[in-house]
Formats: sequence, structure tokens, C-alpha cells
Amino acid sequence: MQFDPYAAPQASPQGPPPPGGPGDSIGPQPWEPSEVIRDAWQRMKPHSGIVIGAAFFGNLLGSIPSNVFTMLVALHVITPHDAAYWPVYATCTGANWLLATFFAVGLNRIYLDAARGREPKFGDLFSGADRFWPFLGCALLTALAVSGGTMLLIVPGVIFALGFALAPMFVVDEGLGPVDALAASWNVTKDQRGKMFVFFLLGFLMVLAGLLACCVGVMLAVPVFMTSLALIYVRVTGRFGEGGGPTAPPPQGYGPPPGWGAPPGYGPPPGYGPPPGYGPPPGYGPPPGYGPPR
Repeated sequence: MQFDPYAAPQASPQGPPPPGGPGDSIGPQPWEPSEVIRDAWQRMKPHSGIVIGAAFFGNLLGSIPSNVFTMLVALHVITPHDAAYWPVYATCTGANWLLATFFAVGLNRIYLDAARGREPKFGDLFSGADRFWPFLGCALLTALAVSGGTMLLIVPGVIFALGFALAPMFVVDEGLGPVDALAASWNVTKDQRGKMFVFFLLGFLMVLAGLLACCVGVMLAVPVFMTSLALIYVRVTGRFGEGGGPTAPPPQGYGPPPGWGAPPGYGPPPGYGPPPGYGPPPGYGPPPGYGPPR
């Protein structure tokens, strides 16, 4: 393109928009298993009391039906020989799953806020009504796929588990239905399965270490692991939230368009400058001995 120095001034070309814009997505970001766990802990640490407390109470409240059944058996109110044993067991198990699903929706919202560097709200633990049925459908389909894959020499079940690991986040964060959420998770993890496997292996070791620490460490290990999983979702989708979030990294290569600057060769003509030898005549200066009077 020829540059015309006499043309009217024009607006400067605009670079790419800053991270976060109206679509609150800045594009997929890279991640590594151990690095994402460290980053998740740094993001969660300022709000660790809320995240750990919500995880504790969510799991405690979600397990009430199972605990009631265990208490009934321990007190010999019901025994395996009673006709009502299996109906009561099935009822408590089903109620336990429904309650756990309700609180899981709220917990995912809390983990996503922590992963985005926002301040999570404890009250979100009880906000699961709006996405309850899609979340439950997603969990059922995932369980069926993983169970069926496991019966086929185990490996397909592992692949399904890794590929659908982010589906709950799509249900809660993007409002997708169960099938669409599974498809979205499968697509964004297509080239990530190896790293996802390493990540889950590290998560297993974290939880195991928490169990060995008198089980108290599990209260920290599980929220850190789940916040890390939420951060993986945020990274691979680029959905850092409106405005990019306070800790969202900019997209790689962010800056002016390649080659932006003055047109090639633009500048003064070659050889432009003062004529050769231009300057004061030789010997020009004050007369010898000139200076202030003694």
C-alpha cells in the first residue's frame, strides 16, 4: 500500500478489544495440571473460609438422608431382615442424591466465583433450584456413560469421565441442557484428555493425603481440587466473567496488529542532512589570547 503524506488524517487502526468485553470471553487459555492447582489455591485463599465452609455444610446437609438411614440401622430400628429395609434404603439413597444435587449447583457457583477471583457468597449454596433438573439430568447421563464405558474394558469409562468432567460447569455457568452440556464438555476437552488424566491423578493424591492427615485435610483438599476444576473450565472456555475478572490473564499475543507502524521505508529521503563539510570556517573562533582582563 502506498503512503500519501498529503492525504487527510485518518483514524488509527484499532487493536483487538481488551479482555472481557460484552461476551465476557477472551478465548481459550493454556493450563498445566500442577500450575492450575497452585493458581486455584492463590485465587481461593482470600476466600478460603467461605469456600471451605460452604463445601463442608453442603456435603453435610446433602448427606442427611444417608445418615438417617445409618442411624436407624445402628439403633436396630430396621434390620436387613425386615421387609422395609430395602424400600427405606432406596428412599434415603434417592433423597440423598436429590439433596446432594441441589447443593452441588450452589457449590459449583461458589467454586466458579473463586476461580475467577471474585468473592464467593455463602448464600449461593442454597441457589440450586434454577438449574436443579438440568444438573440432575447431566449427572444421570454421565453416570450411565461412565458405567457403560467401564464395563467395556474400563478404558472407555475413564475417557468418558474425563471428557464429561466439565459438563456440570456448562450447566451452571452457561445454562445449557444436559445433552448440550455433555457435548460442550466433550468438545473443549478433546485435546486435553492427557492433561485431565494427570490433573485427576494429582487430585486423587491430594484427597488421599487429606485422608491420611486424620481426615481433616480433606476439608481443604476437596475445595482446592474443585476450584482447580472450575479454573480449568474458565481457562479452556475463556469465560473469565464480565470485564475479564480481576485476575484474568490477557490473551496470548495481545497488542497492536502485526506490522502496525509507519509504512515501510517511510522517513526522510536517503542522504538527507546538512551538506558535507558544512560548519564554521577552519580556524574560526575568538582571537588568540582573548578572554577577560587580568
